[in-house]
Amino acid sequence: MQIFNASSCGDVKINENHCARLLFARSRCDDCMRSCPQDAISFSTREYKVARDCNGCGICYSACRTGAIKLSDNLDEVVLNKILKEAKRKKVRFLCSKAKADEDSYNVVLSCISRLTENVLFRLIKTGFEVEIVKGECSGCEYEKSLFVFERNMNFLEDILSSFNIKERPVIKQEIAEKEIEKEESPRREFFRMFAKPIRDMRAEKPRRLFFMDLIQGPLSERETDFLLNISINDNCNLCGACVFVCPTKAITVEKDDIKGIIYFSPSLCVGCRNCIDVCMKEAVKGERGNMVLLNRDTVKLKELNRQVCTHCGTVFYSAGEKELCDICKMRKEKEDALFASWEEQRRKNDR
Repeated sequence: MQIFNASSCGDVKINENHCARLLFARSRCDDCMRSCPQDAISFSTREYKVARDCNGCGICYSACRTGAIKLSDNLDEVVLNKILKEAKRKKVRFLCSKAKADEDSYNVVLSCISRLTENVLFRLIKTGFEVEIVKGECSGCEYEKSLFVFERNMNFLEDILSSFNIKERPVIKQEIAEKEIEKEESPRREFFRMFAKPIRDMRAEKPRRLFFMDLIQGPLSERETDFLLNISINDNCNLCGACVFVCPTKAITVEKDDIKGIIYFSPSLCVGCRNCIDVCMKEAVKGERGNMVLLNRDTVKLKELNRQVCTHCGTVFYSAGEKELCDICKMRKEKEDALFASWEEQRRKNDR
């Protein structure tokens, strides 16, 4: 029986440049916190904390769509390469420690089936592997709260497989083992020291979406999905750059010169976190449910704005049409006009 115990993922690190929550405090993204079975993850302003209760299960890694969370052991690429190298048959069984292993399969033991990502499963199925996902008794399990991650990742896998017109699907079933498989402990030297602050420069594993883009090749068919956004920008935009700053995957970029400013969008990098929509004070950024064909598109031009110089203060600004005043001077003028109009009305009343 072939068994690879990948139930312990070791140390957890975060790249703050890819974390939707650290880039934008009001971000809707909280999947890592909601999925943590130990409630070990918390956020404060520009800071991410992992308590000592962390057991290295790796589910936060699978929950993180932006690829901000990294593991020291049993990364997706490591697990995938080990299976491809060692499996004697093209049959792999992913199971939690409470599920039953199979004599004829290459068994991969995980902390929970929620540790699985669409990347690993897609590559195996596309390569011709027969894939089984076997769970133990989920009810009352410490990992039960994380099952939404498994369901979400399976939904994205379904979108991917359907877009490639692949008919094979992983078989999901329950087979409870008589004896629980012991968790393989990772070296925990300096385990907690690394949680003191986020890591700014990480050259480890590729971000999750980039790893995924390396796996997919060929055209995708039309299929709507909740895991991509089709972004548009209206004329309210003033090229302030807030959307660029809070985008965790750098799907939105800006270029400026002496004549114009252009906003570009890379659909294949977007993970649908909606930071760009929520941060825009001008309500210029709009997002619609995406389509899988967006993954085949190169960078597109979202908006081109003219470079202007404010006639009042001399500040450089950008707008869709020709304007004389920047937003600040325009706001001041509108307030002054409103005050003058109010004063005029009061003067007329006093003259009656």
